[in-house]
Amino acid sequence: MLRRSPYAADISGLTGIRYDSCLNPQFVIAEAASSFAKEQVVLICSCSVSADMFRVACNKALMNMNSEKVRFINPTVVDFGAPISEILIKSLCEEGARLNGARCVVILDNLTLICGSEVEEKIKFVHNVLSTVSDDSTVVYTDPASKLPIDHDVFIDLTSVGSSFGKKVTGRLDLITQTESDPKPQFKSWHYCMGERSVQLFHPGNADVM
Repeated sequence: MLRRSPYAADISGLTGIRYDSCLNPQFVIAEAASSFAKEQVVLICSCSVSADMFRVACNKALMNMNSEKVRFINPTVVDFGAPISEILIKSLCEEGARLNGARCVVILDNLTLICGSEVEEKIKFVHNVLSTVSDDSTVVYTDPASKLPIDHDVFIDLTSVGSSFGKKVTGRLDLITQTESDPKPQFKSWHYCMGERSVQLFHPGNADVM
């Protein structure tokens, strides 16, 4: 069973997730969505994973993504003639009108696929998304390229580890948080292991699963 991971409670405001191309950030997205869906509407925007594929992945981790509060937006099935980023902004504006100012969580899966490789386009798109939701909402983006050069409330970095760690370690999860009350960045790190129906986190150098 997917445990309540220690990083999930820190996700808020603008959260970025950078990952190595050989790693998959879906378990972080799934845990965040599952956690927030208890109280808020979660809008998952992805052009690389369908709603059914995402739900299958969540079910493998014993997480329920069938909540009516979880809405999946796949821009590639809406309008093939318009840029993906424009389709998503239009869809998010429509969802925002339905929410009528209520806070929500927007998850943008893979900015490179949504906007292309240009950093300026990614930054513009993220700012546009932030303008479509209430100030107390949360926007989470994933990107395999790099951390965007803008202010983040939280940043998660998923990196590969060397083969010397063996099969028990899939990767390293680094968490950086920064708040207005404490502008000095706070760092936390874990190793994690991806199983067929579980994700295990443990502190580097410690074999005890959290």
